[in-house]
Amino acid sequence: MSENQREPKGGSRLPTAMERAVVAMQLGRPLIGKIVGVPRFCSYGLPQVISTYPVMWERTRSDISGECGCGSSVLKKAPKPFPTVYWLTCPHLRETVSALESQGMIGEVIERVETDEDFRGAHEAANMRYAGQRMALVSDEDLERLKREAPNMVRVLKETGVGGVASLSGVKCLHMHVADFLAGNSNPVGDMIVRRLDQAGARLECDRGRCVPARVGAVNAGSNSTKLLVADVVLQPPVRTGTHPCQDADGLCKRLDMRQPPKVFRVSMDTRITGLGQGLGETERLSNTGRAATVEAIRDFVGIGRAMGADMIWVTATAAARAAQNCQTLISEVGEACGMRLEVISPKLEAELSFLGVLACSGSASIMPDPASALVVDSGGMSTELMRMDSCAGEVESVSLPLGAVSLTDRFLLSDPPSRSEVDRMRAHIRAGLQEARTLVEGSAVGTKGESPASIVAVGGSATTLASISLKLDKFDPDLVHGHILSRDEVEAMFVGLCSLACSERMQVRGMIQPKRARVMPAGTGIILQVMDLVGADSVTVSVAGILDGMAARMGLGLGESGS
Repeated sequence: MSENQREPKGGSRLPTAMERAVVAMQLGRPLIGKIVGVPRFCSYGLPQVISTYPVMWERTRSDISGECGCGSSVLKKAPKPFPTVYWLTCPHLRETVSALESQGMIGEVIERVETDEDFRGAHEAANMRYAGQRMALVSDEDLERLKREAPNMVRVLKETGVGGVASLSGVKCLHMHVADFLAGNSNPVGDMIVRRLDQAGARLECDRGRCVPARVGAVNAGSNSTKLLVADVVLQPPVRTGTHPCQDADGLCKRLDMRQPPKVFRVSMDTRITGLGQGLGETERLSNTGRAATVEAIRDFVGIGRAMGADMIWVTATAAARAAQNCQTLISEVGEACGMRLEVISPKLEAELSFLGVLACSGSASIMPDPASALVVDSGGMSTELMRMDSCAGEVESVSLPLGAVSLTDRFLLSDPPSRSEVDRMRAHIRAGLQEARTLVEGSAVGTKGESPASIVAVGGSATTLASISLKLDKFDPDLVHGHILSRDEVEAMFVGLCSLACSERMQVRGMIQPKRARVMPAGTGIILQVMDLVGADSVTVSVAGILDGMAARMGLGLGESGS
């Protein structure tokens, strides 16, 4: 057996979320049908062949007539056979086999079926085996329903061969035969094609890993914490032609369509409380202590990203750096420490990255199924961004407000624990500040027909800490935190409870995974609570995604990376 005929590696198993995203990218269109296994992987560990469920249930509209003769229609699910059991997804192989088809190899195969009795017998046996494998995949429930509603389809599933050929000696598509063979089955047509490729010196996989996800490192210096995300990014097929990002002469993104973002799969995360913005409201300068802690964290995080194989690393800073008179000092210190250019991003880009991050993060579809009806709130140390998506243009509209957990704490919560009057003044200040976002919330600024958001998604350290406290976590668990729903009453109770405790006592609260965050949690909770009241929401959904995931997604699109 030649190298090209080696047995499939890894065995058949259900695909991971990342592998599903890779398959969609390989095929160049959103996935249809149900993947039930991956029987063949390339040496890069990515799918080459998938196996699919034989039946799709599609929603159709059927006309019905009432007793009075007036017509109406109802939605129902109708069965449709999936075209193939084994699907060749590897773009390199699809192109290679297509080249053979264009050279007339289908005719050569048909001729051999007609003239070689042994070959024809093996081919017919392969088609029969294929039909049997197809039927074995159909669930008992679906089979009974098909017998009742579509008996002819049962016959098709039982009697047709590879690619749905009606005659067991027929040949329809070389790609399907290659997929069947590479899945580990006896298929003389697939074997013939693979041998031909072997004779021509053609490889069964590319030599550069063209489907391998881009590994990137995102580092953000926020006003209270510095964070790292190392992630794998998989590009997804566009919704329609022309929805990929546009760039101007300087390489800056002019428009980023949010309707089909890349998929971001987290590999590693880390967070340090570095206090970059502490005291900034009084001095208008970044403190020596905050700068030193931030530079050290960035240096360490860049090193981790490089060690983990990140091909691109992007280092950004947000509100505290934007507001500081000595921001350039921080930029210079970061450059000297790790050879990276620190990019101080605008409030608009910060908001876009946060919204994009929620959309791109693996597993976010369940917490924001309709992005156009959601309000995303990112409460940081020095500012709060509120974001909605224009469903028509696929762009994000946002408002950035000077309301942050660090700045509010420094300005209002001067006692430990804070006094009732301090808390009341802070809440009144937040309420007044949020009025600038009323137009966005009411929907008149975006393509939402003037509708208020149906849901709120909260991102950032304050939100994830509230979820951790609610879940009584002793160790941060992103899978539990992501998608956790907090009721308005629960957020109010946590706000009152946190405000009643001294900082040292807050540090001991179960779920306060980062004790250094305890100082600013009353203010951070207050912001989220007042946003809920502004919207009139009964609950808020927490997402672990945010600016870092958005940075990773943009790097996957080639729109962000720090230079040296």
